[in-house]
Amino acid sequence: MVVLAAGGYGLSRINFGSSTSSTASTAGGAATAGGAATAASSAKSATRHANAPAAAPAGITPGNIVVVTSNRNLSRADLAQQVRAALLVPPAPGSTETARAQLRGCVLGLIGDHPPQRVESVRFEGRPATLVVARTGQGDTAWIAAPDCSATNLHVLDKTSLPSGISGP
Repeated sequence: MVVLAAGGYGLSRINFGSSTSSTASTAGGAATAGGAATAASSAKSATRHANAPAAAPAGITPGNIVVVTSNRNLSRADLAQQVRAALLVPPAPGSTETARAQLRGCVLGLIGDHPPQRVESVRFEGRPATLVVARTGQGDTAWIAAPDCSATNLHVLDKTSLPSGISGP
């Protein structure tokens, strides 16, 4: 891509005796260079997403919380087993978005300094909720947060621990 962009730029610098062709070449070179930059950016993004573990969507860090959107309906009965199953399924393409400030505050308040594993918009007992999973020591801890959960209101509907070795990557 870089070679194509450089070639396009080089051609744009050649004067064929007409300002029209020079302008057209410059525009074509700029389009090629822009396309190369976009393609390179897309390739980086695709690589980052392809290498992400199933439990943690690409880009999930304490400063950049990524939320997986799902139709999963969790319940109090066997919550740990349901969370383990959720962690084994990678997010569907296009099913992630960056968390808004309120949810980011909630997640950071719940996980503290532990690395986040999954933040997922779910239903809990039929109502909207957020599943938050973090690596806490040898295993993971999963919280079900209410929709009004925030940095100043850590409204948790349920919580479970997942021992090491059974919670996914």
